Amino acid sequence: MGNHLSGDDTANFLAFLTTLRAQGPNLTLAAATPTVPWNDANGQPSTNLSAFALALDYVALMNYDAFGAGFSNTTGPNAPLGPPAKCADAIAACVVATSSASEAVKAWVAAGFPAAQLVLGVPAYGHAFPVAKSAALNATTGSIATPYASFERNVTDPDKVGTLTFGQLVSKGYLSDNGAAAQGVAFSYDACTETPFLYNEAAEVLVAYDDATSFQFKGDFVKEVGLGGFAMFEVNGDHNDILLDAIRKGAGLSS
Repeated sequence: MGNHLSGDDTANFLAFLTTLRAQGPNLTLAAATPTVPWNDANGQPSTNLSAFALALDYVALMNYDAFGAGFSNTTGPNAPLGPPAKCADAIAACVVATSSASEAVKAWVAAGFPAAQLVLGVPAYGHAFPVAKSAALNATTGSIATPYASFERNVTDPDKVGTLTFGQLVSKGYLSDNGAAAQGVAFSYDACTETPFLYNEAAEVLVAYDDATSFQFKGDFVKEVGLGGFAMFEVNGDHNDILLDAIRKGAGLSS
């Protein structure tokens, strides 16, 4: 939003990086990127970014902010892993196909970027949504009804909208010190996107976030597809290294 776009943007960016690489051959050059490859001259995701792989040492795929109260129509996962084959409903399959880690890696590799030069961006925070109890919980079971619930608009309370770090979820009593859902807080894990959700009934807040389980799955994925590693945004949002230890374990890295 607010950017003045041009069909020459990607080509100009490559020219800039190529010049920078020539002037500083010993520099480490990296870019934080969207999950979809940069647009080509026609405004469509590029199918050939191989020249960028020569200019950049790696790119960090920003696999987060898929949903948020300020820009989404419903609640939803912050950092879906995928793949779409796991998703039972059309909404979920569409979400994962456009913003998941698995689909992002496929797209960038298909566009000529080696997997070893891709780093998975992972969030140490979640998105909070002000959701009424009737929309959040199953009236019979009391469990979270769906990851894709309607939420209240025009709410400005920072405790009910926006981002909450993993550490803040602990300090606010949504999570226990060990990172599990606190007593009295509804919890669900979405196997489609491999991400957890919690609902605080007293505050009427639903949070889409990541926990040790989802981070270990992300680490497994990093190792399985041969990525260059992961980049946490940001490590200060963690609590007692719960997330960091989990993703390192999944990726087969020493503590």
